[in-house]
Amino acid sequence: MTWAEMTWVEIARDYAPFIQAGGVLFSAFAAGLYAFFQIRANRRIARERATLDLLIKREWDKDYLDHKAHFNRLRDAEGGLEKWICAEHRNSDEANSIRYVMNDYELIALALSRGVIDEAIYKAWFRGSMIRDFRAAEIAIGRARNLANYPQIYVEWERLARRWMAE
Repeated sequence: MTWAEMTWVEIARDYAPFIQAGGVLFSAFAAGLYAFFQIRANRRIARERATLDLLIKREWDKDYLDHKAHFNRLRDAEGGLEKWICAEHRNSDEANSIRYVMNDYELIALALSRGVIDEAIYKAWFRGSMIRDFRAAEIAIGRARNLANYPQIYVEWERLARRWMAE
């Protein structure tokens, strides 16, 4: 029997399992595609919320604000940050504040590189400050690497700062 000789009833009867399977496959594909885009949107929203939570917490964190204010005074003072990164000042309040802020920048850079927090939001809020602080800390970072004999200290922060400076 040819196609021309078959009626719709015969076609439906003979090909119904294939039509049904095609419908099921199409439905599963559509549902999977919808789920994929929903998961991506939810991850983006969660990342943005985590970034905003971090920024809000930071703006009210007394320890961070005290260390950052001390860091800023040292950054802008004669001799800059690097004079405090040496063995004799290792446990000084100045060195502790510098390490606190530099470690914070390193942690943020790591979180950004892993996609844990949203780069666009953080960049809009902290780009200028982060780049200014990195430029002021470059020599101090080199000294910290030499002092610890570990060249990987603050590499995430350096990589992020250099990328943002190039933009």
